[in-house]
Amino acid sequence: MLQQYKSGITKHLFVLKGYVQLVPGGKVVLRFRGGDSAPTVLEAFRASEDRWTIRYRHPLSALQAFNVAIAVLNNPTTNVLEMLPPLTEVPNVPQTMPSPQLVKAQGLHHGYTVVYSICVHGSRIFCGLQSGHVQHWQCPFNGPPRASEWRAHSAIVYALLVTGRYLISASEDNLLRVWDLHTLHLVSTLAGHRGRVRCLAGGLIGGAGLVFSGSNDRTVRVWDMAAVEGISSRRHGTVLKGHATWVRSLCCTSDRALLCSAGKEVRVWSTAKLSLLHVLPVGLWVYSLAVCLTSVGLAQIDTLYAGCSDGVIRFWRLSQLDSSHLESHALTAPVKSLVRALAFNGTILYAGYSDGRMCAWDLRSKPIAQQLAGHRASVRVLASDPVSNMLFSCGNDRRVWVWAEGGSQD
Repeated sequence: MLQQYKSGITKHLFVLKGYVQLVPGGKVVLRFRGGDSAPTVLEAFRASEDRWTIRYRHPLSALQAFNVAIAVLNNPTTNVLEMLPPLTEVPNVPQTMPSPQLVKAQGLHHGYTVVYSICVHGSRIFCGLQSGHVQHWQCPFNGPPRASEWRAHSAIVYALLVTGRYLISASEDNLLRVWDLHTLHLVSTLAGHRGRVRCLAGGLIGGAGLVFSGSNDRTVRVWDMAAVEGISSRRHGTVLKGHATWVRSLCCTSDRALLCSAGKEVRVWSTAKLSLLHVLPVGLWVYSLAVCLTSVGLAQIDTLYAGCSDGVIRFWRLSQLDSSHLESHALTAPVKSLVRALAFNGTILYAGYSDGRMCAWDLRSKPIAQQLAGHRASVRVLASDPVSNMLFSCGNDRRVWVWAEGGSQD
């Protein structure tokens, strides 16, 4: 690939204009188009004495990312990296800090009905629609977004999740469907719930790919992706019972050791033993959950935030829970309508409300809500992309907004 580029043959290559940056602590970062706030398309760092970790995203393919990494790391300029300790052993490595000051950078409009769910996977955005369709947006860095859609369910698509090489969709029709992420062809249909399936969570847990689904039937079901692949005969897996109301939201902690499920209370489960650890009393509907994945300033990793019907965001530090201390703390915004959606990007907690407004909380210091105005009706779901520091919001006004730092008003 590099020889082709040097000889001027670029027909089948992505030509990136950017720069490579050596971050203190031994990380190599390739940014698209340059600038400290530019999106990162590749990063490489030494994870152990003899192992390098490479992360990349579109427009780089796996082969291109490998070639770029070899070119960057295997030269005299960067040989000094071999003398540095692994990144995980370096204290106070600078982190890219997203800003709560976002403006609308782009609108994705394709004549759809109400958007009930959204999932961001690199430059690909999946939207679950009221009509039962899933809409697939491809948003390259240097080109217009392109959309396609297909009929995934017979009713509302309430939740979407990318895990491994699969896209999982959950619907009002009581079903989950598993789609090949590359071809978008149907791989499997998962039946078992006796009510609409509202939420999804999961990933690689204990070496197994597990997906959790929450439903109006007041249960959380555990699905083993090995069964989908034909490696295991287990299909329905374990059913987690105990909720007295609909299960509206699910989320996992940073290491996926804990699963949190919400109705009119929040339940904390062990994902290893699939057993109940704590019941966090709330007393009113919890519409959304989000977990902080970093520790900077006042932000603490694995702090659970719950968006409630009274407009208050309650939170618990999961590492400090015990049977005698289950009280929550609270963030109260000027917005008084119910908190329908939450999403984290680093230390920034974004909240979407039923009156169409949004707030951004910077948890590095004393949290003060920055209001974002964009939607004209209830915000149903939020999703963030930590690579580009973009935020995606959608709701009852049938619009999907893309928010970015320093973008231009649409």
